[in-house]
Amino acid sequence: GYADYQQMLAVEQIDIAAPILPVQPNPQVVIDCAERGVGAIYCEKPMAVTLAESDAMVEACQSRRIPLAAGDAYRNMPQHWKVKALIDTVDLGEVQNINLYQGTGEISGGGCQGLSVLRLFADDADVEWVTGWCAGDPSSDDDQGMGGIVRFANGIDATISHKRSALEGIEVVCAKGVYHTHWGGGHLWRGDPGGTLTEDADFFEEYGGTQGWMEPSGTRQRGGIESMVEALATGVEPRCSGDNMRKVLEIAVGLRESHR
Repeated sequence: GYADYQQMLAVEQIDIAAPILPVQPNPQVVIDCAERGVGAIYCEKPMAVTLAESDAMVEACQSRRIPLAAGDAYRNMPQHWKVKALIDTVDLGEVQNINLYQGTGEISGGGCQGLSVLRLFADDADVEWVTGWCAGDPSSDDDQGMGGIVRFANGIDATISHKRSALEGIEVVCAKGVYHTHWGGGHLWRGDPGGTLTEDADFFEEYGGTQGWMEPSGTRQRGGIESMVEALATGVEPRCSGDNMRKVLEIAVGLRESHR
């Protein structure tokens, strides 16, 4: 065995490191792994407490061309990427707006899951501005529920609701269709503007249909591992990359600072 992870890094040639740690020690461990030449790093979410820490983590990996993924995340699930590919063909028309419903008491901890998928369907565009509010004391630096409106630089608008309701998950409204997922399943509807929406009942058939996306246990995790292996083999960014999670944290910070 080893007395600490530094000793292990000095001795072993590690292909993939997965530091599953509380958020406070996470940044330094990721940076140390990168500096020791680990092939790829798959850390937990949220990746850091501050934007400065997340910037340092991403820089340490990008400058060495080391794939960095952050989080056992919904964003890794292939169903969302199949819908995104359909949107990219303009078959559903352009994304008009996105509604995120996540009844959670932490915008950065559990809430980064939904924000990450929100960014996917906003084409990972930069944020132009945010208007936000906190469920509790806006002067507190503690993680808490937050809601708001996000305008992306590509013109897509998104609303974020932190109140628990009958509707959970994310709703992507396109010019000629709507996608909704509550994470454990989802539905895709098609239709012309102002017309009747018809569900595409066969779209998710390869995944067993519109329900049971989290079954068997480990399905979401497998998506993350497959994404990391693909990143190592081809050089593409992992589906839920460190850079993505850095920008997710930026949205969370922006919501809080807006209320302040």
